[in-house]
Amino acid sequence: MALAQPDPFLGTRCGPNENIHVEPGAIGFNEHTVCDWRDPPVVKAFSLHGLIDCRNVYVLDAATDPVTTRTLDQGTRHLRLVLVNDIDMDVYLDRVPVGRFGACG
Repeated sequence: MALAQPDPFLGTRCGPNENIHVEPGAIGFNEHTVCDWRDPPVVKAFSLHGLIDCRNVYVLDAATDPVTTRTLDQGTRHLRLVLVNDIDMDVYLDRVPVGRFGACG
């Protein structure tokens, strides 16, 4: 599901202990958690929110075609992203603050 006006939210941002990757059709946390929008998210000037369906995907054997993976911990979460400025974004899962994510590097 693509975002209506995703530009300010797109890209990779880093927090103290994890990263968030926001693409037009999906969201990822760190290396293993992949999420898709359940319905189109609500996009406002400085925030975006909606339900996401997430799963943790682990590569078991990269030598196979297709790559052998294992999927764990599937579930639906409420995600809210709030732009603080041009770089920083506050992230909430199930209305609980995850933290502030900013420039990586």
